[in-house]
Amino acid sequence: MDKLSKRAQRFYHRNPSAYRELQGIKERGTLPCPKCRVEVVLGTRICPECGVKLRLPWWHRKTVWTLAVMGLLGIVGGLGAWWWSQRIPECGAPFTAELLRNAFDDSASALDHGISLASVLASGEHPGEKNPQSRKCYGILLLSDKQEWEVDYRLNRDVAGFWQVRFARRE
Repeated sequence: MDKLSKRAQRFYHRNPSAYRELQGIKERGTLPCPKCRVEVVLGTRICPECGVKLRLPWWHRKTVWTLAVMGLLGIVGGLGAWWWSQRIPECGAPFTAELLRNAFDDSASALDHGISLASVLASGEHPGEKNPQSRKCYGILLLSDKQEWEVDYRLNRDVAGFWQVRFARRE
């Protein structure tokens, strides 16, 4: 019983009849086939009478494939999440212009003066440090009353993972 694992020792300690059966199998050197009940020599993989597989190779077992698929999905999911978190919209992208338009139209100065953003004439990125959660940009905005504003704005990722724009007018 010393050669058995702790789990097996607990099992056989609670089930003495199963331990006696194990000892009998070891003494005889044979094991009954689960399908046809013919005595088969220990270590045989296939029953000589009915041809049923007694022991599967380790790579045929369902648990091995389940763990492999779960591990692969975990790795792919982790890499996908990392890739998604590193994506920062470009300063001149249409998506960024739409975010800037929404932020400008909801701002206090636009609401007070009754103006809206007609288009983004130019946009670029400030040189300097790169942060994976934000990007500092500048742009020239054409407003509905034909004014041009130079603004500095920052793309920030909020807690929920959505992009927000915060801007300030250059004086």
